[in-house]
Amino acid sequence: MCKINFSILILALLCLVNISSTKHVSTDGSCGPDKDTVCPDGFCCSRYGYCGNTPDFCNQGCQQDFGTCSPNSTQNVSADGTCGPDKNTVCPNGYCCSKYCYCGNTPAFCDIDQGCQPGYGTCGQNSTAQNSTAQNSSAQNQTVSINGSCGPATNTVCAAGYCCSKYGYCGNTT
Repeated sequence: MCKINFSILILALLCLVNISSTKHVSTDGSCGPDKDTVCPDGFCCSRYGYCGNTPDFCNQGCQQDFGTCSPNSTQNVSADGTCGPDKNTVCPNGYCCSKYCYCGNTPAFCDIDQGCQPGYGTCGQNSTAQNSTAQNSSAQNQTVSINGSCGPATNTVCAAGYCCSKYGYCGNTT
């Protein structure tokens, strides 16, 4: 009888240890020991504590206890300065993907609080350049669309959470 009770006690303690060590999946793009969150499947946790799937996140300094440390991405690097889920493109190394789905390297693009998209570019202090946007993007000088049209023809960008499609319309589906 004592052997059975002791075994049950050990088993119960092991279950408690396993439950308390379960980490939550990140919902805001941050990860690591300070947040006690892991990245969603297929995303890497960078040394700076952000989720992403580009080499900036997945190579040197990747935190393997908080995400996958090898890129698992079918996304292409942006050739026109646009990025995000609608484009299925990531920004070039060192550039950030803004909430308006354009690549850049200023706080308007790179600050998580302003809507930087960690899965599609570098966010936070990782940006390498100082004062220019990627390639042909001029999102800083554009106004937010009020009628759903966007892009170079209208010189407007989409509202937060929406991306400009290749046809010049705002949307949030892939």
